[in-house]
Amino acid sequence: MINVTRAVLPVMRKQVRANHAQLGDPVKGAALIAEVAAAEKLPTHLYLGRDTLERLDVKYRQVQDDLAPWREKSAATAHDDAA
Repeated sequence: MINVTRAVLPVMRKQVRANHAQLGDPVKGAALIAEVAAAEKLPTHLYLGRDTLERLDVKYRQVQDDLAPWREKSAATAHDDAA
């Protein structure tokens, strides 16, 4: 049986250290969440904060860089009768 305390305690300590050290303003984040929730069309994901957007930009560039040289060959793996 897994010792849950031993497994969870390091994560809890990390969260305690990070508390109140976030870059974002929770009041502004909550306001945006409320605004988005009232919108006619909801986003699939809601990313909050400049740091999050910067990380996403890096991730998207990595995905594009990985995809570019293999796109054509990847698409060619479909069955010949696939639409």
